[in-house]
Amino acid sequence: MHPEDIALVKRLRTDGVLEDVDAHLINGGDGKNVVVMCADGHQSVDTISAHANFLRAPEQGECCCHTLSFNGGALNLSPKFSPRSRLPVRKVLLSQIRQAMALKSATTIVLYVHAPCGAAKLRKLSFSQVLDHLFLAKTTVKQRFARRKNLRLICFVQIDYSEEKKKRTYRISRKKWQDWKMTNASAA
Repeated sequence: MHPEDIALVKRLRTDGVLEDVDAHLINGGDGKNVVVMCADGHQSVDTISAHANFLRAPEQGECCCHTLSFNGGALNLSPKFSPRSRLPVRKVLLSQIRQAMALKSATTIVLYVHAPCGAAKLRKLSFSQVLDHLFLAKTTVKQRFARRKNLRLICFVQIDYSEEKKKRTYRISRKKWQDWKMTNASAA
């Protein structure tokens, strides 16, 4: 990650924008999630195993993380991420989300991004821009499935602190991100 992106991650942690996942209750659902994530082989195993652990509460039995993955993960749902793509990746992902929800009776959709991300790097996106695309993706999904009354959409960010040889997953809310950007315009 670029030094300015690392500094931004640290500020977002300090300011409570990137929250520990265990501090946020995601087990309120039925343990069935449709997880849209990046296909990055260096990150995907950690992402899905960490997510399964978040869902697997002692009183709950089985959990289901139905994963959908492409390079860039949830970023592909942002209309501005690949606006000139000849491949209908966004359309395919939305169709797959709908089908996965039906197959697994899932009511929670989880959108993941990670940093550093190769797909974001190819597009020369900063970490701040990745977060903006994440919330554009969330808007896309929310609009597409607006008729579903009990739909839950949750956004997560996985950070690979490669220099410290650790990975952490955080929850992020649109409101906290937008509020933070308004008061810290020069940092974002």
